[in-house]
Amino acid sequence: MNKDHRLLDGISDMIFVVNVLDESVFVYDFINQKAMKETGLSHDVLGKRIQDVYPYEVAHFLINQYKNVLTDKSCVEYEDAYVALSGEKYYSSTKLHPIFDDHQKCVQILAIVKDITKQKVTEVQIEKAWTELSESRQRYESLFQFHSDAVLAFDLNGCITNGNIAVEKVTGYQSNELIGRKLDSLFIGEDFNKVEQILAESLEGDLELEHTYLTIRTKDQKNVVVSVKVTPLTIDNKVTGLYGILKDVTKLVKSMKKLQESEERFRIIAENANDLITLINERGEIIYASPSYKDVLGHDYNEFVGKFFLHNVHPVDKHEIDRKVIKSIRNGEKFQVQFRQYNPSNKTIWTEAKGSPVFDEQGKFKHMVVITRDISMQREYESQLEYFAHHDSLTGLPNRRLVKKQMEDLLATLHTENKGFAVIMLDIDDFKGINDQLGHDVGDGVIVEFGKRISKSIGVENTVGRLGGDEFIILLPDTSKEENALFFVQSIQKAVQIPWVINGHSLRLTTSMGITLADTDSTYYSLLKDADKALYDSKNNGKDSYSVM
Repeated sequence: MNKDHRLLDGISDMIFVVNVLDESVFVYDFINQKAMKETGLSHDVLGKRIQDVYPYEVAHFLINQYKNVLTDKSCVEYEDAYVALSGEKYYSSTKLHPIFDDHQKCVQILAIVKDITKQKVTEVQIEKAWTELSESRQRYESLFQFHSDAVLAFDLNGCITNGNIAVEKVTGYQSNELIGRKLDSLFIGEDFNKVEQILAESLEGDLELEHTYLTIRTKDQKNVVVSVKVTPLTIDNKVTGLYGILKDVTKLVKSMKKLQESEERFRIIAENANDLITLINERGEIIYASPSYKDVLGHDYNEFVGKFFLHNVHPVDKHEIDRKVIKSIRNGEKFQVQFRQYNPSNKTIWTEAKGSPVFDEQGKFKHMVVITRDISMQREYESQLEYFAHHDSLTGLPNRRLVKKQMEDLLATLHTENKGFAVIMLDIDDFKGINDQLGHDVGDGVIVEFGKRISKSIGVENTVGRLGGDEFIILLPDTSKEENALFFVQSIQKAVQIPWVINGHSLRLTTSMGITLADTDSTYYSLLKDADKALYDSKNNGKDSYSVM
């Protein structure tokens, strides 16, 4: 078992890993201990196809889900039900994660299966029954007979004297079958003694007894968990008997237990996760932050609990996060956003957050679950790609693509603000001879040095770009007159005429230039054409010269 599989074995959710052989063949590669315990599967299924493990209908359903992963090339979620080894039916939510190789081909699919079985019975319902029993004696008979829970009346010795219709629903006995029996005879084990204690305390007039969960044995020998509330019946300030309410809370107890188990699983996952796990309430406050805050942001997670989620976010990014969170809650949909956060040194860290709103059974927003990861390296890589896409790899100067964009921006400004500009196209005289006689290494060195000399000559407010080979282009914003452009031409000529030393070779070089001035009829292509023609004319006029188109 490899290290990854050992880690997956320790997760409390069911984990399945399948290998993708083609678009319809999926073979089990790994199943963790939790999955084997719940489903009854064993290591014998490893290496088998899904259709070799499950009945046709189940296999057909699963294969379609896995096919959806291949089609969408993204995670797929679905819900279904299964019967555990205990015989109980559970409902689960499964998320299928594609795993890609270096060629972006999906080679494996990871399935994480979570238990979502929940049945909630609120304490309000129990308290409501107790409140109704405290109402006036005039309503007692109706309440007694038609109460939805079992109501039993018994004398001071604890013997049952009467019961309502619901007694049979809870205990399996009709009321008349229980008359004369002691109340504690319905209870089993240690609960027998607890009932005796409850009766004694009630007879002493203790009306503040908390409701107690006890187990009774029904007529058909089933165990049912009930909430027991016993109240003395007082007439003329004298206790004449007792009555009790038995409410079937078996489902509630199971739900509470499953909820506790679910919360424990969440705690274990959150405390061992590499990503940031955050819960946010309806006021935007952090009500839970995972320990991974320390590793990712450098802050202790306790520093964030109780603070607003946006408190550590870069001001520029706050509005976009706020907008997406509000939309997510309003539409009940997930959101994803990239933003910057601060570490203790006040340096920004690029992060990506994926949030899911959680609602209660009435559709009311409870909290937002946000999973955040550090994407600093990804952003840095994207920035590098962006830079290389717009700059010449040899000189680091803007390439043809970036020059085109900058020239189109200048043309737009020319039309809106009437700000003219000049374009200079230039190359190195006899550059081919340098390459042929001294080699490409020297030629490349000349290209790099030529770019540096031009850039230094025209200043940072102007642009130098390399079009290819030894051909360069200069953009001079706010230069609408020929004499202003010629000032830069002369500066470039002087810089180029200074002796060169490249890889131990002493050189004397010159440059030829073609100049054109933009007007309202100019386009990117017309300016390139005019500057190129002017450069051609300067070549014909002799080296180390320029021509204005």
